[in-house]
Amino acid sequence: MAEGELKELEHTRSFHDRLDVYLDIIYLKTASLFELCSTGPGILADVPDDTLDLLASYGRSVGMAFQIVDDIINLCPDASDNKDAFNDILEGKSTLPLVLLFRLRPDALRQVNGLSDPEERKRFLVGLLDPEILRRSRDSALEYLDRAVDDIRRAGVWTEGLAGIPAQIIDQIDKRL
Repeated sequence: MAEGELKELEHTRSFHDRLDVYLDIIYLKTASLFELCSTGPGILADVPDDTLDLLASYGRSVGMAFQIVDDIINLCPDASDNKDAFNDILEGKSTLPLVLLFRLRPDALRQVNGLSDPEERKRFLVGLLDPEILRRSRDSALEYLDRAVDDIRRAGVWTEGLAGIPAQIIDQIDKRL
């Protein structure tokens, strides 16, 4: 997790369009913790290695989706949120929606990196956010969640509770998009 934080700090000086960097950061900062939490019980229960791999994949996939959803929430604030809206932009973080935007609009990446005032950067980027970019980000989270449900079934430890976690995650943004 500390490595992910350091990598994020390294890439916070200016926005970027590097999907590989973004995915690595969210794995290290978030998904690795979920992976550990879902693998630990399997280790304690001494499950076979293939089951342990599926439990790890379940946690990793849930963690990746969780962070993507959190990034979308940051760009689609709701009055009930207990978070600072747009703080990812203000901090110069390239989250999935922004990476997708910058890949579609390289000119926007150049322009935003030419702005020094965080509030000016926020106004500029919020004005460019397209609902389709947010839906594509949501679809990416859904792919991870579908994989998680498939993994937990294949692991043979499917329960209503474990299977319900992905729905709870995606429900956080369905009403926003």
